[in-house]
This record gives sequence, C-alpha cells and structure tokens, in this order.
Amino acid sequence: MPSMQTLHPMNQGSTSLVLRFRPSTVEWVCLLLGTALIYYYAWMMDDAYIYFRYADNLVLHGQGLVFNAGEYVEGFSSPLWMLFIAGTRWLGLNFWDTVRITGVLSFAAFWYMACVANRTLTPVSQRSLTLNIPLVYLSLNYAIASYFTSGLETPFILLIAAVYALLILQPKNTALQLLVGLSPMLRPELVIPLFFLCVWLLWVNRRIPWAIVVSCGVTMTTYMLFRVWYYADLVPLTFHLKDGQWVGQGIIYLMDTVTTYYTIPFALLMVLLWRLARRHYTSLGLLLDKRLAMLAITIPVVIYVIRIGGDARHFRYLVFPFTLAVFAAGGLAEAAAAEYLKSRRILLLATCAALAVAMLSFYPAQLSVHPIKLSEASYTHEVRDNIGDAAWYRTMTWFPPYWHEPPLDLPYAWVGALDVSEATSRYAADLNDKTVYHHGWCKTGFLLPANFVVHELGLTSPFLARTKMTWDRPGHKYGLIPYSDSVARIRERYGFVPGAFDQAAADGMLMPWAEASGEAVRMIERKVFNQHDLAENISIALTSIPQLIPNEAVVEAFEERG
Repeated sequence: MPSMQTLHPMNQGSTSLVLRFRPSTVEWVCLLLGTALIYYYAWMMDDAYIYFRYADNLVLHGQGLVFNAGEYVEGFSSPLWMLFIAGTRWLGLNFWDTVRITGVLSFAAFWYMACVANRTLTPVSQRSLTLNIPLVYLSLNYAIASYFTSGLETPFILLIAAVYALLILQPKNTALQLLVGLSPMLRPELVIPLFFLCVWLLWVNRRIPWAIVVSCGVTMTTYMLFRVWYYADLVPLTFHLKDGQWVGQGIIYLMDTVTTYYTIPFALLMVLLWRLARRHYTSLGLLLDKRLAMLAITIPVVIYVIRIGGDARHFRYLVFPFTLAVFAAGGLAEAAAAEYLKSRRILLLATCAALAVAMLSFYPAQLSVHPIKLSEASYTHEVRDNIGDAAWYRTMTWFPPYWHEPPLDLPYAWVGALDVSEATSRYAADLNDKTVYHHGWCKTGFLLPANFVVHELGLTSPFLARTKMTWDRPGHKYGLIPYSDSVARIRERYGFVPGAFDQAAADGMLMPWAEASGEAVRMIERKVFNQHDLAENISIALTSIPQLIPNEAVVEAFEERG
C-alpha cells in the first residue's frame, strides 16, 4: 500500500507540461554525446536518392514532381519529407548538408521534448533529481543516432513520436494536436497510431479532437486531390509494391531490435522501478493512465510492422513505436529514488552512467565490430535473416560519408553533396543521351538526371510495382529484374508514351507477361500518362487494376533470345 506521503500534493503527478527547466548534468551529457554520435553516424540510404531526383526534377529541371519526365508516378512514401527536401533544394542546399543539418536540429528538438516528457511524468516532489533514463536509453542508442539522418523521413518520425508522448501528457493542447494531425503525411501507416490516439483523446476529453481532425483532414484532403489530379491514383506506388504479408520475417525483424538493445531487460528494470515507486506514490500520481496509453498506441504499429515483414534495414520501421514506448518510462527512476535521494545520490548517478556505457556499447549483430570503428580495415558487414544495417552504406565509396577517397573512375561518387550548379550542368550535358537504363540502385537514377531510368526492383516503375512476385527480402523482389530489362528495351525503342506496349506487341517485342495482361497495361498507361483532368482522373483512380502475372519460363526464353 502507498504510504500517507501520497496524500501530499507535492507527491502527485501533474497534467501540465514542464516547458521551462534547468537541464541536469545527465541531460547535458546526452545532448553533447547524442549530437556527436548523430554527426559521426550520419549516412545516406540508397532510397533517399529517389527523393533527391524528384526534388531536382521539380526545382531545377522543370519536369515536375516526377522520377522520369512525363511519367506521372508517385514513387515516394512521405509527401511531407518530399516537400521539405524540395524546399531545401530550392534554397540552394546540397542534399548531404541538408541531411546532417536536419539530423542535428531534429535531435535538439527531440532532446528538449524528452526532457519535458520526463519532468512531466516525474512526481512534483522529485523533480529536483533528473536522471532521465529514457533520454539516456534513446540518445546514446546506435539505431536512434543513425536514423536522425539516412536521407529519409526518419528524423521527422522520431520527432512525431515525441510529439505523441507530449500530447498524451497534455491531451487538450491544440498546437500538439495540429502537429499530430500531420502524421499520415509523414508516413501512410502512421494513420494507425493516429486513429487509436484519437479514440483515447475522445475518451479522455469527452469530445472529438477537432484540431487533429482539421489538421489531418485539410492536409490529407488537399494532398489526395493533388494525388488524384497529378498521379491519377489513391495511394503511392510503394503501396502497390510493398503491401503484403510475411509474419515470420516480421517477428524476426522485431527480435533483431529487441535483442540488440536488450529491450526486455530494460522493460523489466522499468517494472522494478515502478514497484519501488508505488511504495511512495499512487498510480494517479505516477500518471499510469498516460503511460499505458503510450504503450497501447505502439502495439498496433508493431503488429503492422510484423505483418509486412519489417524492413531490409535494421530498426527503420520500428523507429516510431520503439521511441514512444521508451518515453512511457519517464520519471520512474526519479520516483523510485524517493527514499534514496539523500543518502544514495552518487549511487543513482553511477547507475545512470552504467546504463549510458551499456547503451554506447550495443550494436547490431550484422556488424563484426562496434560501428564507431567503421574506418578500420577489420570491419565487416553481414546481412542476417534478410536484414542489413546502415553501416553498410557508410563503408561504401558510393555513398556519404566520405571516409574513403572517391575512385578516379567515379568523379561523381560523392554526389550526395552535388550542389545546384553541378546538378544543373550535369543535367544539361546529358539531355541528348536517349539511353534508357534499368538499375537496382536508386543513386544511379540520381547520377543520370537527364536519362530515363527503370528501377529494377519496381520502386518507381508502375508496371513492375504491380507485377506479382515473391519477396526475397522485405521490400526486395529480385525476380522483377528480368522484367525491368524488358520494360527498358520497350521504353528505349518506343519512348515513355502511351501505346508503347501495344506497338511493342505489334512488332513482336512484348514479353508474354505483359501481353497477357494487356488490358491492365493499358490501364496503367492511362494512369501514368494522364492529362491532369480531375474528373477523368477520379474515374481512373477508382478503377481497380489487376496484378501483372509473370511467367518464369518465358523470362528464360526472352533472355536467351536477347
């Protein structure tokens, strides 16, 4: 039973966010070390170059928001990140600087919100002691530090997870509701936690969270109208490509994170701290309802990640639920330390330091040595259980950071830093090259800004994305590669125009996998080469398009024929 101390108002929780505070020594150390780690671990994922090519086509080359000129395909998953990247390009920044600057600034905002959340979750009487275990666990975490960069929307996902936590702590805050309403614009699957958050807010506030409804409704309705008008589709192309079910791989993906960062022992430690804190504070004083809300909202997101098989990169699809779940542990260490505050303060700080050292030491099983040693020759990376790690990109000369000198035969090897003038001149120099390339690297498309490029794995190809194919790795269907060669040949001969596949069929150039799905191919062409007529595009967008069915024997025959 809680002691009589729980009756004192200073020992209860507070529903007001603690926005002004003096950071503790632990928090200052987390800010400094976290910033250093983010800068050191900064990297660029290959998929980011899809965003970069779209941004340059829009901002520099006058082709619109497209991957290939005249082919209206939404080959990116985050409209909000796309707008942000295009905006920074319009300001004249190179992409590598954008990624690093955004990562550091995002972490500073994340750090502040983590401090606010921890103090708000700490009983009032204990706020003079700030250990901030969640901040230590997150800011010194290799995966978290990695995904404040990457060139993708991950730093914004980390920020929105923190915003969710703050809104749960202060459910009537209009500004936070407006920010949370942008979630689906950041990643489509974030509509899942948004829905459950709205249900919880409706129950807590006894009214509809209108700020979220307005924010989400206005932005999503506006963008959906744009999507239908511009792309003649209801969902991005990546949905057609990646939506599937691979539960077994999803469980492996979850365990890849849980075991790496000792999540279960951390959770047990938090349970122990809870039991100790309950000796002095009531569940109300410890804001149990808000902690449970944070944990509950993460569950459907984790289930979704498991269903789709996770991702080919360690941790990336768990950024949101992992972060929000850890935030729920805020203030437990401070509350549990009530009876030890005077006599054992040094011991508490030593325990916090031990956790910090432990977090700094953890790294994924895909790496042979700690990633801090990536520049050493002894470093190796291994894809395990179909999962790779960000560190693999850091050691390649083809990707930033530039720990290696670029090879002489690849003068644009570090083109992540390609500035506006270089990008414009490179585009102008290649305008007369009509070669159509098919390639599995997204960066290749960025290196060939004026050429048409067919992505071998279907990330930006409307035909390959709708071709039925089994998964080799999450997000990777290597069986599409032979078909990409067929699409590239047809495009090179007949152009990126409607009717190209029909002309290829008449000349005997069309592979039967496309010929047998002729009607579906024509429907895709109507979508891709639409005339931006909203009424007509609504009809096109609402028309269901069946998957193209491949024939492996035909692929082999086609390759032999050359």
